Amino acid sequence: SPSPSPSPSHPRASMLHAGSSPKTPKTALSKEALMQQCQAVVAPASGDEDNSSGDDRAEIPYPRGAANDMADKELISLLKKQPKDVPEMRTRESFRRFFARMKKDRFEFLMRAANADKPIKDGDKKVAKRLALVADIVL
Repeated sequence: SPSPSPSPSHPRASMLHAGSSPKTPKTALSKEALMQQCQAVVAPASGDEDNSSGDDRAEIPYPRGAANDMADKELISLLKKQPKDVPEMRTRESFRRFFARMKKDRFEFLMRAANADKPIKDGDKKVAKRLALVADIVL
């Protein structure tokens, strides 16, 4: 038997094309407009652009840290270990040098991924603590 068409009072009834199946919703935006919105959201995080000026980079007292050239998976693995077991993170100063000049978004992603198995409150606390530690040396 054919599937019943939705009644005019049905919430999705106004979203359907006339004569189309009930599973095909009408899009409010054209495909091009939707793509532009997606690109607008993705573009700032995808390039080498950042919100800091060139002068801010000159004020960072450290050269580019070794973590910038490592894969995320490897860094997450290191961040899950106790700092005393990872020479690059044994002291606050070595931790800062290791992550110097990393994009803030990437650093925060790595910290959240490394602490994903902890309770949310504990993980958020640790992420905030580490972000404060590197706030003046990340981009």
